[in-house]
Amino acid sequence: MIERPIRWGDYPTERGVVCGSLNGLLVNAEWLPSPMDRLSGPHPANTGAWNMAPGEQFEPHGRNPFGPYAYSTAASLKDLNPDSKSGEGFFWARLPKGRKFVVTTIKNPSGSAADFKVFVNDQATPASAQSIAPGQTTQVRTALNGGSDTVRVRYAGEKTLVLVETAFE
Repeated sequence: MIERPIRWGDYPTERGVVCGSLNGLLVNAEWLPSPMDRLSGPHPANTGAWNMAPGEQFEPHGRNPFGPYAYSTAASLKDLNPDSKSGEGFFWARLPKGRKFVVTTIKNPSGSAADFKVFVNDQATPASAQSIAPGQTTQVRTALNGGSDTVRVRYAGEKTLVLVETAFE
């Protein structure tokens, strides 16, 4: 039951809606400056530097619509569509009665505009579509169709986009 906003990458608020590569929503890992080494970094998000630069600190902040992806036999991320700049991911949620909208906060950290789409349940066409300007964070408000208390939300867009928060109103 999702009664409060999901802050993506903050696992308790996610309430178990994402379970690895099955959903296509990849944790966005961002570098934190070291208080001990003022000369280090910055490291770009999601580059794998966490395992190549001991002592550098990364934290989960959001999720990327990155699917489809899987894991190699060495447990490394394996992009199943590496030639595409776009990806997608989804989750299922049970909602309190009366929720009519899904409100998604999305950040575009890249230097170019990125398209973002929201699909609700089994829709073949997006319920919402928006271009997110470079460096901007915005909210996309999408109507939930039907009166069901169970919903499937699918996000599609550039793999660099960061899902920050999802709320149901």
